[in-house]
Amino acid sequence: MIDLTDFVRTGENAVTLKATGTGKPMFQIIGKYWVKEREGGGKKGKEVEIDVAYDRSTLKQNDTVRASVTLRYNRTTPTYMVIADLGVAPGFTPLTEDLDALVAEKIIQRYETTGRQIIVYLDKVAPGKPIRFSYRLKAKFPVRVKVPASRAYDYLRTDSGAGCRFVLVVAASASCTL
Repeated sequence: MIDLTDFVRTGENAVTLKATGTGKPMFQIIGKYWVKEREGGGKKGKEVEIDVAYDRSTLKQNDTVRASVTLRYNRTTPTYMVIADLGVAPGFTPLTEDLDALVAEKIIQRYETTGRQIIVYLDKVAPGKPIRFSYRLKAKFPVRVKVPASRAYDYLRTDSGAGCRFVLVVAASASCTL
């Protein structure tokens, strides 16, 4: 491999390859560059913002709590895929019928669940139009835990996102606090 970084200059650069002898030489040229965003390209702060709020902070074992999600896309041009990683506290399980309904209503494209998160895929996200949805979580056990942070980002720009803080969850055999 030959690195031509020392020969690159501002503006147009040309590379000429000459082969001598017989045979068919093979080559690959890789270039990378940085393009500054145009003025007004996005609001100050993160390109994708997320907020997750719970409808109550105290519940009994086997009760449900509703999580309300608000996503904001702050760039001036639409994106075709935003991913939201929604934290799920240990001892809680998401009610997938709520998530299935969001898919059926085309609010979200699809979702995946793991033990500690729900991964939500949102298609065709327009700037300036917050996306709001909610889902329920069931308290399975008496626990005292912290909810893993939730975060959202543009699929093609993984550094574009922001997260929201951990929320304290307290649960006892009779009740739990979120």
